[in-house]
Amino acid sequence: MYIAKYLASDGSLVWEFTQEATSSTTNAGLETVAFTSDGGFVVGGFTDSSLGISDMYFKSGGQVDEGIPFFGKISATDAAASSAPTSWEWSYSSLTTDTDDETYRGSAKSIRVDSSDNVFGLVSAGATLVKLTSTGTKDWDTGTALSTYGQMNDLELVSDGIVMTGHTYSMSTENCWGTGCGVIKGTILKVDTDGAFSWVKSHGNYPGGIN
Repeated sequence: MYIAKYLASDGSLVWEFTQEATSSTTNAGLETVAFTSDGGFVVGGFTDSSLGISDMYFKSGGQVDEGIPFFGKISATDAAASSAPTSWEWSYSSLTTDTDDETYRGSAKSIRVDSSDNVFGLVSAGATLVKLTSTGTKDWDTGTALSTYGQMNDLELVSDGIVMTGHTYSMSTENCWGTGCGVIKGTILKVDTDGAFSWVKSHGNYPGGIN
C-alpha cells in the first residue's frame, strides 16, 4: 500500500507512507480515498492477495478477487504533518485470511464519507456494501443479498440511501448468431440508509462495440 502527499502549489513531495502485505508471498494495494470532516482521510484497498500483479484487475477492469478488503484512516494530525505517518488512526478488514468467507473477497474499490464521517465502501466481486462508523467499527453490511444484480464498482450517497453503479455479464441471442453471445449490462442499484434493497435498473447492452 502506498500513499503520497504533494503540495498543490508546485507538486513537490511532502511525505510517502508505505505498508507491505502481512506475508512476503502476497500483495497489497490501495484503490480509493475520501476525506473526513476533521481533516483526515480514509483509504480503501486490499491486503494479502495471493495473485501476482499481472493477474490483478483494478477499478473498472474488475475485482482483485483473491484479496482481503481493507479500510484505513490517516489522522488529521498526520495528514497535515510534514513527515510521514507511522501508523493508521484505525484500520478495518472484512476478513482475517484470504480463505475466509468469499462474501467479502476482493478490494474496497470505492468509498464515500457522510456528514457524520461514517464510511461506506463497496467490497467483493458482487454488490456487498459495508458501513463503518467514524471510528472504524462495522455498523452493517449487505452480505450476498444484492450480488445477484452483478458487480458494483462505484457509489454515491443520497438523502435517503445509497446508489451504486456497476455491471452484470450474461448471455443473449439478440443480434447474435447461433447460441448467442456474451453481453455486459449496466446496472444502477439503490439501497436505503440501513442497506436494505430499494430498486434496481438494468440498461442493456448498448451498441458501439462487438458483443
